[in-house]
Parts: sequence; structure tokens; C-alpha cells
Amino acid sequence: MAERVTRKRIPKGQLALITYILVVRAYLNSKLEGHTVKRGLELGVTQDQLDFLDDFILTLISGDPLHPGIWDLHSNKTTKTQLTTAQLKTATKAFRAFFQPILNMVASSPQVLDSDRVAMEISDPVDKRSKKEENIKEKCYADATSIRNGDYNVECRSTNDAKRSGRPKGTTHVEVAVLVVASDGALPKKINPDTFVWRVTSTKARFLLHLGGDNVGSTAYLFFRWINDKYPNLPGPWSNMTSFPIA
Repeated sequence: MAERVTRKRIPKGQLALITYILVVRAYLNSKLEGHTVKRGLELGVTQDQLDFLDDFILTLISGDPLHPGIWDLHSNKTTKTQLTTAQLKTATKAFRAFFQPILNMVASSPQVLDSDRVAMEISDPVDKRSKKEENIKEKCYADATSIRNGDYNVECRSTNDAKRSGRPKGTTHVEVAVLVVASDGALPKKINPDTFVWRVTSTKARFLLHLGGDNVGSTAYLFFRWINDKYPNLPGPWSNMTSFPIA
């Protein structure tokens, strides 16, 4: 039996992370030999998510000397500042929150190939005989309390009547699917949290959710569920939809 290869997925180092983002962006937009569809789309990544990745890279590396991106400035000793350090840290967190659910989906896709795993640093699958076979059964119940300027305290429980927040046994994270609709925007006729581009994960059942000061006045539509990052293809059921005007 071939030895199982373990990879680290999203790297932690700054330069390694930037390189990783560029590599996965190029790979997901490429086409396998003889195929007519982008590899990302074949793996279940949506075009909206690919477009989001393109726009995200432009905020880091703009290609325009007159309007440099965060990494353009931060990687240059003469333009690196405390501000670029903070901006890069924020961008790194945003990328992880956006891309980790995509990696989880790709890792569990029946279409995934060795080349996909190598390009996106996804570990080889575990032996099927030791693999968990059941989805998480517990539903996630969440309360969101406004603090100010688009920030919310979120508390999640595994039963509706629980007095304390807490993750159920067998889970590692709570995952939030977020859709923000402007005050003058129209809500889609069909709402499916599996298609939401904006995802947030937390290892804690009580955490701070940033919906952004720029979104104050818009309406947030949220879904919550429990996940186990060791079994990304076996999440719990989505909660009922929670919605409120962002304050």
C-alpha cells in the first residue's frame, strides 16, 4: 500500500501564503488536457467564488504601480508600515475564512485527483476502513447580539434550550454562511447556504462575527452548522435562517 502523504493546505508564512494564493488561483482557472471546463468548476467551485478570488488577489498584487496592493507595499522595505502589517493580517484571515470551506469541499469531492491535492496542498485521504461514515446529527442554534458598527457577539448551542454555548462532541468548528443584501437590493428567490461565497468558521462556540461597518443598514442572512475538519464531507445540518438589519 502506498504511503499516505500529509500536506498542510494553507501555509502560514507570508510569502508562502501569497505564492499559494497565486498557484491555486491559476490552477482552479486552468483546464485539464482535453477538458473544456475550468478545473475549479469541475470540482464544485462556483464562478462567483473564482471571481472573488481574482478580486482578492488584486487587493494584494494590483499590477498598477500607481495603485499598489497590500503585498506590493508590504513586501517593499521602503513602503512597509504598521498599516500594511495590519492590512495583510486582516487579508490573511479573510482568505482563510473564504478558502478553507472550498478546500474542505474539494477534498471530499469524488472528482478530486492527485494533481488537485498537490496544487492545493490537500492531504491524501485516510484509509476508508478508519473513516467516519455518518454526518454530524446535531443542529446548531445560534444567537447574534449587536455590539456596534457591524460587529456581533455570537453564541452557538447544540440544543435550543441550552443555557450555555458549547460545541457538541465530535465537532471541531462552527461554520457560518453569510449573505448580505443592500437595503435597496432584492433577496434571491431561492436561498441555499451551500452557494454562499462568504463563510466564517470558529473553533469556539462563542465568538465575534465581523459583518463590516460598510454593511450597516444592509440585511444579513445567516445559516449555522457544526463541522469536523477531519471529515469535511460530513457536516451537520444547516440551521434555520437568521436575518436582521446590520447595526
